[in-house]
Amino acid sequence: MRAARASDIGVQYFTKSLHLLDTGRVGECYIGQLVARCGGSNIRSKRRNAALPTEIWNMIIKLLKADSRRSEYCFVRASALPSTNSSQRLICCTRYNFDKDLSEYLLAGNLDSKKAVRAFGDFLIDPDRFPVGEDGQIHIEDAYNGGVGCVETGLELPALNEMSGPGNVFYVALLDEKKNEGVIPCLMVDVDILDVIAFIDDGDCRVCDGLRSICPGCTSGVAHEFGVFMGCGVDLACPLCMGLDLAVEHHGFLKERYHLHLQDADGDDSEAEDMMERVLGRAKELGYGWNYLSM
Repeated sequence: MRAARASDIGVQYFTKSLHLLDTGRVGECYIGQLVARCGGSNIRSKRRNAALPTEIWNMIIKLLKADSRRSEYCFVRASALPSTNSSQRLICCTRYNFDKDLSEYLLAGNLDSKKAVRAFGDFLIDPDRFPVGEDGQIHIEDAYNGGVGCVETGLELPALNEMSGPGNVFYVALLDEKKNEGVIPCLMVDVDILDVIAFIDDGDCRVCDGLRSICPGCTSGVAHEFGVFMGCGVDLACPLCMGLDLAVEHHGFLKERYHLHLQDADGDDSEAEDMMERVLGRAKELGYGWNYLSM
């Protein structure tokens, strides 16, 4: 996922897709945007007309960015309010909740195949394509699978409800890309399953049990369902919480070097170091702690 910007409003699925809003950062985001738009010296108090230099505002924003407290994300859908300023747009974000207590229910961390992952991705892009059935569940019967066409998934999700009232509607100003530099982001777009597992499911993954890696030969068929089955004795980046794209790349890398790995071959290996760097970089990007993966 990435921070939203004003140019996203014209994108086809901007108002249809589910985005993530960091409700704990909305106020901080507003401060950063205000300084970016107006300059710190133009922000004045009402009572004494006092102003702080821009350098002080920048220090405040830097401290806010360094705050290590956990973000508080929720699902929202966005709509743009009328504006004549193309470089700054005000967005109304409305919270959407599932008919399950997500503190006790895994939304994406329990998916068990690449078919289910693709189906969940389709749902995030346009939830309205999948109406609620008579049993109160959303049934995603199939998902597009490239040149193969559609494949059955059998994925079921709890109903998704639009919320209203205080605490459920947020207004966020989006700036153009240049002005958005350095601003604390709060509205995130291009959300995928990795983001849902990391920030909604709190990193809980039933495929790897939070280890961020699996043995591709000892997962009772799960590795096969994700298309990354191979021999034992190596650690493979989890295809669910670390991403199927990364797992497939890592799988190919390990297969090429499988026999060398089992023989404990010594020597410098820049390719192995690069692969390790990509895997650990993905873990850091998603907010996961250090995890050792043998290459």
